Amino acid sequence: MNRTWLQVVTMLVISCLLVVGCTSESKGPIEPKENQETTTLKVIYHDSELFYKQYGDLFTTLNNQIQFELISDADIYKDMGDKTKEEVYAEFIREEQPDILILDAHQFKNQINDGILTELDSLSTRDNYNLDEFVPGLVDQFRELGGGGLYGLTPSFSSKAIFYNKDLFKKNDIELPSDGMSWYDIIDLAHRFPTEGDKQTRVYGYSGGEVYEAPMDLVTLIDKMSQAEGLAIVNTDKMQVTIDTDAWKKVIQTAIKADQSGAIFNSMDELFTSGTNEEFYDSQ
Repeated sequence: MNRTWLQVVTMLVISCLLVVGCTSESKGPIEPKENQETTTLKVIYHDSELFYKQYGDLFTTLNNQIQFELISDADIYKDMGDKTKEEVYAEFIREEQPDILILDAHQFKNQINDGILTELDSLSTRDNYNLDEFVPGLVDQFRELGGGGLYGLTPSFSSKAIFYNKDLFKKNDIELPSDGMSWYDIIDLAHRFPTEGDKQTRVYGYSGGEVYEAPMDLVTLIDKMSQAEGLAIVNTDKMQVTIDTDAWKKVIQTAIKADQSGAIFNSMDELFTSGTNEEFYDSQ
């Protein structure tokens, strides 16, 4: 998935495996109708109760001829020995022979590359499954991850977007943000805004805490930038510290410079905490 900072989409992916093994044993919260053949699908998930709450209960209510067998993956990395996470996971899949995996976007791409998942286009055509009912562009993102093939779908997704004030950009003769910008591009634009003025008159080039108009502290900024760059402090597969790399150095130095520049809204002293509606909107 290509990450942009005008819109970042995170997805939970439900995928079918090449190793499909259905049994006649019934397991699940709802009994099937009498004289109706039951199919049991084996699902890899870390929490059985959560799975039924989020997906299983509703699905088996509408399709009570299909039941689920939940296999927990909570402890599969507990005793890795000399094996990598990928090796342990592949062995776990071979042993359990699941029908369905629930993955994040990163895991999803890895499983496609490893040839674990089955391609769904032929199945959706066979069953006349209407992919047009999904949010426009969502299926295209899945196809991009699959190199043109569709290997999974999502029941939900969340997104984040940047809103900008066109008048302020025009007033300061700064080009407008565009799709596909990186954090470095956003910070560069933020630096171009003037930082002088008092609390009532000055503007900030960027404000983006998780809470509306909350200050962006240095640690949060570094965290967001490193996530966007796909960086991790430790490579858990090789058990090596990776924070001493040039990529991490660039992120940290850029974040520190931005934090100290006055272009980023990071002052708790200027955070609106109480007052009238008029005072709140004035503070914005």
